Amino acid sequence: MSSWKLAREVARAGELGVVSGTAMDVVLLRWLQDGDPGNLYRNALKSFPDQGMAQRFIDKYYVEGGKAAEKPYAPLQMWQLNASQALREACVLGNYCEVRLPPQPSNLSNRGLSLWARVGQG
Repeated sequence: MSSWKLAREVARAGELGVVSGTAMDVVLLRWLQDGDPGNLYRNALKSFPDQGMAQRFIDKYYVEGGKAAEKPYAPLQMWQLNASQALREACVLGNYCEVRLPPQPSNLSNRGLSLWARVGQG
């Protein structure tokens, strides 16, 4: 399991490059708050089937130029059995982006996604 960068290289070699889907909601949220360097995640979201969902997330979390270094990241709710719609959407969007990246994948058919989540009781 790895990030999209390592999965891309493994797929290029003809093997199954597996992306870790753990905490991709947080990765997406923080990347957008850091200003989305290289416009990678916003570009990936342009091909997401539900553009309303993608745009809501961008509108809420994207910070042009990135947040100030001393400012904390906006939090996401901790996963629970009855997770909010916003948290479920963040998870879907984050994992979609991680599989879509890099922007011009050479072979998406050789990529997989491994999902793990720890659900809190509370």
